[in-house]
Amino acid sequence: MVDEEKLDLILQDLELIKNQLKIVPNRDTTIDNHKSSISEYEIFAKEELKLDEKTITNHLSTISRFLTYSKGVITADSVKEFLDSNDSLSWKTNQIKALRKYIRDFLKLGNWIEDFKF
Repeated sequence: MVDEEKLDLILQDLELIKNQLKIVPNRDTTIDNHKSSISEYEIFAKEELKLDEKTITNHLSTISRFLTYSKGVITADSVKEFLDSNDSLSWKTNQIKALRKYIRDFLKLGNWIEDFKF
């Protein structure tokens, strides 16, 4: 087998492993249509995450405030600035929980949101 063929097989195996482990590269994005993204997240939270109505309502409120605060820019820096805008530890804890579901699970921007701790 030629070295190039071996490399192709290795890359294919790595892709399969990445998919199996659900490894997603860390990315940033900008949400231009806040209402649409929030509406789509609401459906996702109900159907995929199976969250209860109260939790979904709290998440939608958090996501809306965050998108307004960050002008739709979703980066580690914009999340940090948003969280730093309030000194309450319980507030930050609730915001992080909602933003993890939105950024990691719904938008699939990677696991960088995990760096934010309670």
